[in-house]
Amino acid sequence: MEHPHGAVWHAHHAASADPRRAGLQGGGRGVFREAHELLAWGLIALLGLHIAAAFKHHLIARDDTVRRMTSPRYARGA
Repeated sequence: MEHPHGAVWHAHHAASADPRRAGLQGGGRGVFREAHELLAWGLIALLGLHIAAAFKHHLIARDDTVRRMTSPRYARGA
């Protein structure tokens, strides 16, 4: 791909933090911001589910899953 000034446009220029240099005029920044926000909320939801599952095992199922995760003494096969 040719640079506007005639130089070859290398891939490392596209990874620049400046969206204008990456060819993202105007709204391109919003796409990355939106994706970042969605991924962040997804990670928070996944963490919440993981914590809820640990409490379910500890308080409802009353099995030793949490104890095995937190203490090497109770690890399976030990």
